[in-house]
Amino acid sequence: MLIKSDVVHITCPYCNNSYNVNHNYAALNRDKNYGYAYIRQISCLNCMRKFLLYESTREIDASEIEEIPEDVLGFYEITKNDLFDFFSANPEESRFKAERKMFIRPLCSAKPAPKEIDDEEIMQDFNEAAMILEVSPRASAALSRKCLKKLLQKKAPLLNPEKLKLQDLLSYMTESAALSTELITLLHYVIEMNNFNVNPMKNEYPALITDVTKEEAKLNLDVLLGLFDIYYVNPAKNSAIKERLEEKLKSYGRNLL
Repeated sequence: MLIKSDVVHITCPYCNNSYNVNHNYAALNRDKNYGYAYIRQISCLNCMRKFLLYESTREIDASEIEEIPEDVLGFYEITKNDLFDFFSANPEESRFKAERKMFIRPLCSAKPAPKEIDDEEIMQDFNEAAMILEVSPRASAALSRKCLKKLLQKKAPLLNPEKLKLQDLLSYMTESAALSTELITLLHYVIEMNNFNVNPMKNEYPALITDVTKEEAKLNLDVLLGLFDIYYVNPAKNSAIKERLEEKLKSYGRNLL
């Protein structure tokens, strides 16, 4: 194992600030199948918290696609068809660079569910989806879709929402005046990235594990956090403010509504 120095562009998993940082990192011995691996310990320049990042890279030659182990392809989240497509689209390239990055501490960059959530199943599904995002985007996406459907069935002001499928619930929410333009846009992205017409099982059975990208799984979590603010965090803040004001009005002998 070698200790080296490098400059990388990084986003802190705690405070979400991005910057270039110079740091020391450990280069592990090369594995013949998985390639090169590195462990970075970085102190955030903004919040001052330390985090650990694991990185792995492997160059895949066009001539070895049929021989590369399936576990290696799975680790790098690629398929043989992806490789064939890459070399067909880039005939001048002889090698494909596969990369994988995972947070070791914290386990992922997704924030935990806010404490204001009063539904244990929603909180558990979200936190598990966030925890396994780096390890298994497919399982994470299945849990976050399940969580999204339950949240909208519980909170969407619809008649018999429990009978609606996930796509119907999402489509309805894109017309909601209660949501910001940014969150409505993200909901549109969720609908498009899930591609329910091509993958109807995601719509019929949201918790079913299906092939997804890491970006799709992360998007589900981001949308859920936005909805948590609207349905749990903001109402809790408003309720606390109301209680404080009522106490103050009582002390002044004023009438309450």
